[in-house]
Amino acid sequence: RKYFEINAEQCSDGLQAVNLCQERPYDLVFMDVNMPVMDGLKATAAIREHEAVTGRQPSFVAMLTADILEDTTGACVDAGADTV
Repeated sequence: RKYFEINAEQCSDGLQAVNLCQERPYDLVFMDVNMPVMDGLKATAAIREHEAVTGRQPSFVAMLTADILEDTTGACVDAGADTV
């Protein structure tokens, strides 16, 4: 039985994630805080800026990190993440 039909794409760095999100909308983005080239905070902020400028419906961004410090989780939310 098939319960979910999911298409997934993987990025190796934050800049690639931004570029993919600018090309087409995604329902869900898992973003690592510590991505190479462009970190997850900057990438999420860039995605949110693009959505605002184009009027595109925002993707749900789930920020992933092993860091549970309040400063880090606050920075994730400030960058535009929906959940940490």
